[in-house]
Amino acid sequence: MYEVLGIARSTNYYESKKEPENDSLTKEIIKVFKARRNNYGKRKNKIDLEKKDLMVSRRRIGRIMKVEGLVSSDTVAQFKPFKAKVNEEPVKNILNSAFDHQQN
Repeated sequence: MYEVLGIARSTNYYESKKEPENDSLTKEIIKVFKARRNNYGKRKNKIDLEKKDLMVSRRRIGRIMKVEGLVSSDTVAQFKPFKAKVNEEPVKNILNSAFDHQQN
Protein backbone atom coordinates (compact mmCIF):
# COMPACT_ATOMS: atom_id res chain seq x y z
CA MET A 1 0.00 0.00 0.00
CA TYR A 2 2.81 2.42 0.87
CA GLU A 3 4.52 1.67 -2.44
CA VAL A 4 1.35 2.50 -4.34
CA LEU A 5 0.95 5.80 -2.49
CA GLY A 6 4.66 6.53 -2.77
CA ILE A 7 5.19 7.27 0.92
CA ALA A 8 7.48 5.77 3.52
CA ARG A 9 6.19 3.24 6.03
CA SER A 10 7.53 5.35 8.87
CA THR A 11 4.82 7.96 8.25
CA ASN A 12 2.38 5.55 9.88
CA TYR A 13 4.31 5.86 13.15
CA TYR A 14 4.98 9.59 12.93
CA GLU A 15 3.33 11.60 15.66
CA SER A 16 3.62 15.35 15.35
CA LYS A 17 4.41 17.26 18.51
CA LYS A 18 2.67 20.55 18.85
CA GLU A 19 4.93 23.45 19.65
CA PRO A 20 3.66 25.80 22.31
CA GLU A 21 2.78 29.29 21.15
CA ASN A 22 5.38 31.99 21.69
CA ASP A 23 3.22 34.10 23.99
CA SER A 24 2.36 31.26 26.35
CA LEU A 25 5.91 29.93 26.13
CA THR A 26 7.38 33.33 26.96
CA LYS A 27 5.10 33.67 29.97
CA GLU A 28 6.03 30.19 31.14
CA ILE A 29 9.77 30.86 30.80
CA ILE A 30 9.43 34.11 32.77
CA LYS A 31 7.39 32.28 35.41
CA VAL A 32 10.01 29.52 35.78
CA PHE A 33 12.84 32.07 35.80
CA LYS A 34 11.21 34.16 38.55
CA ALA A 35 10.28 31.04 40.56
CA ARG A 36 13.98 30.18 40.81
CA ARG A 37 14.88 33.69 42.00
CA ASN A 38 16.64 34.63 38.73
CA ASN A 39 19.39 32.06 39.33
CA TYR A 40 18.68 29.55 36.58
CA GLY A 41 20.01 29.86 33.05
CA LYS A 42 18.66 28.30 29.89
CA ARG A 43 19.82 24.75 30.65
CA LYS A 44 18.20 24.47 34.05
CA ASN A 45 15.11 26.30 32.82
CA LYS A 46 14.84 23.67 30.09
CA ILE A 47 14.78 20.93 32.72
CA ASP A 48 12.02 22.72 34.65
CA LEU A 49 9.99 23.20 31.46
CA GLU A 50 10.39 19.50 30.60
CA LYS A 51 8.90 18.67 34.01
CA LYS A 52 5.86 20.67 32.89
CA ASP A 53 5.73 18.66 29.62
CA LEU A 54 6.93 21.53 27.44
CA MET A 55 9.48 20.42 24.86
CA VAL A 56 11.56 23.45 23.89
CA SER A 57 15.17 23.64 22.80
CA ARG A 58 17.56 25.47 25.09
CA ARG A 59 18.58 27.72 22.20
CA ARG A 60 15.00 28.87 21.82
CA ILE A 61 14.80 29.42 25.57
CA GLY A 62 18.01 31.43 25.33
CA ARG A 63 16.60 33.60 22.54
CA ILE A 64 13.43 34.30 24.48
CA MET A 65 15.42 35.07 27.63
CA LYS A 66 17.61 37.46 25.66
CA VAL A 67 14.61 39.27 24.15
CA GLU A 68 12.95 39.57 27.57
CA GLY A 69 16.21 40.71 29.22
CA LEU A 70 16.37 37.77 31.63
CA VAL A 71 19.95 37.27 32.81
CA SER A 72 20.88 34.74 35.44
CA SER A 73 22.49 36.24 38.51
CA ASP A 74 25.12 33.48 38.36
CA THR A 75 26.33 34.58 34.92
CA VAL A 76 27.35 38.05 36.09
CA ALA A 77 31.13 38.36 35.98
CA GLN A 78 32.65 37.35 39.30
CA PHE A 79 36.14 38.61 38.51
CA LYS A 80 36.72 42.32 38.92
CA PRO A 81 39.95 43.53 37.35
CA PHE A 82 42.37 45.55 39.42
CA LYS A 83 42.01 49.15 38.27
CA ALA A 84 45.45 50.49 39.22
CA LYS A 85 48.39 49.41 37.12
CA VAL A 86 50.49 46.72 38.66
CA ASN A 87 54.12 47.57 39.50
CA GLU A 88 53.82 51.28 38.80
CA GLU A 89 56.46 52.10 41.37
CA PRO A 90 59.96 52.16 39.86
CA VAL A 91 62.19 49.38 41.08
CA LYS A 92 65.56 50.31 42.51
CA ASN A 93 68.41 48.48 40.90
CA ILE A 94 70.24 47.06 43.89
CA LEU A 95 73.20 45.85 41.84
CA ASN A 96 73.89 49.26 40.30
CA SER A 97 73.61 51.07 43.63
CA ALA A 98 76.00 48.52 45.25
CA PHE A 99 78.39 48.90 42.34
CA ASP A 100 78.32 52.73 42.67
CA HIS A 101 79.16 52.51 46.40
CA GLN A 102 82.16 50.27 45.70
CA GLN A 103 83.61 52.69 43.15
CA ASN A 104 83.37 55.68 45.49
